[in-house]
Amino acid sequence: MIVVRRFFGVVICAVALVAALGAGQGRAQSDGGTTPVADFQTAAAELVTDPEKALKVIEPAARAGVAEAQFLLAIAYRDGLGRGADARLSREWFGKAAEQGHGPAAVVLAEDALQSGQSEAATKWIEAAMSAGESRGFALKAESLRANDPGSAAVFLGVALGLGDAQAGLALADLALASSPPDPGAARSALAQAAALGSARALARLGIAYRDGFGTAPDPVVAFALLQEALSLGDPEGARALGEMMSAEDAGYWRNPSLGLAYCLWAIKSLDGANCDEIRAGLSAQEIAEGEALAKDF
Repeated sequence: MIVVRRFFGVVICAVALVAALGAGQGRAQSDGGTTPVADFQTAAAELVTDPEKALKVIEPAARAGVAEAQFLLAIAYRDGLGRGADARLSREWFGKAAEQGHGPAAVVLAEDALQSGQSEAATKWIEAAMSAGESRGFALKAESLRANDPGSAAVFLGVALGLGDAQAGLALADLALASSPPDPGAARSALAQAAALGSARALARLGIAYRDGFGTAPDPVVAFALLQEALSLGDPEGARALGEMMSAEDAGYWRNPSLGLAYCLWAIKSLDGANCDEIRAGLSAQEIAEGEALAKDF
């Protein structure tokens, strides 16, 4: 049984594959002896770049019962890396790994089961992922509870966030704002935790909260710093909000209307239905021309 505590606050690339193995033991056990995890990390990196070479290490170990190798072999069959793509064999090897407590494999199976509407299988693999300490497992559990039991969903999102899942922080903030009554303070706390984990969108939303005094006292200096960081990470929502700040008549030392318009013009390329009309309305023709010229260089 998993006990949680209430609180608010592939082709998989080679890096992700290596990360999935990083929490393993120093050596992977199998009936045929031990294989250094470092060998699997090397094989994981090569699975994308040189799959035939990687599978010479992975496949024998998988057949000998090594969970990490079974996970990698499942990916090879799923994505056609060094083997013909085969959904049946991919599921079989993911299953073998997950049955041995391999968390990332359980997550894959849980997500696949949810997408195909297999609720019983989804529940099984979500529980397995949570038992393995996978943050995504707790987030999936929360998604399954959100509509009918938002309080419990918040619990599981909090656990996922505590395990380092920044996306769970965004979902937790949304849940806090959707509660009755809304809890902007809890939303800000969740966003702060997600921002600390490097989430660009959390930085943007937190910056907007400080700009507008939502769930906290207004602090334009803090807002400007957070939105700059969100922009540096490529977040369009943060870029648009920063552009609005820089273009405002009462802006502080950061006022730069032309650059603000340029940030907004870049941002709306990725934001459906967004525009920069309010910013344009407060600018001179020269400032607009300068902003449009700057935007072309982004």
